[in-house]
Amino acid sequence: MKLEHSNILVVDDDAETLALLHEILSKEGYDISTAPHPKAALEQIGERAPDLVMSDIHMPDMDGLAFLEQLRAQQLDMPVILMTAYGSLKTAVDGIKAGAFDYLSKPFIIDEVRLVARRALEHKYLSRQNQVLRDQLKSRYRFDNLVGSSPAMVAVYKSIARVAQTESTVLLQGESG
Repeated sequence: MKLEHSNILVVDDDAETLALLHEILSKEGYDISTAPHPKAALEQIGERAPDLVMSDIHMPDMDGLAFLEQLRAQQLDMPVILMTAYGSLKTAVDGIKAGAFDYLSKPFIIDEVRLVARRALEHKYLSRQNQVLRDQLKSRYRFDNLVGSSPAMVAVYKSIARVAQTESTVLLQGESG
């Protein structure tokens, strides 16, 4: 799984934090974009959606939770890692409930930043692969791929059509051949 060159957008009103995360994450081979506030981040996301967003929670004008809500309202599915120097269990829980992938406390532990970013990118990659495989299975095992036109097979097709949209487990029995 090749995660290098994944695009990470870091959103923070503190220039030193942006520079630090840029340095840490670019050394891992990621392409880093930064934004000093959520409105600038939303403009960047409109141009090119990142693979991961890391956002401070406490920022003027729009906080990280409101920013996360806007991302979800726009149905953007990239993982979001929230960061704050004012860490509390309630803040972390609120962020996760709002749809954040994870939570980092400031000051950062460099290895933790690397680990959480990698886990989030791996999660996105695996989710994308899972969806591709599901789509392949759907197209391969579609109802119209069945072969046969005998009266017995037509009866089987009718039974399948009746239960296809349910979540029930069904056992069809009969003669083979």
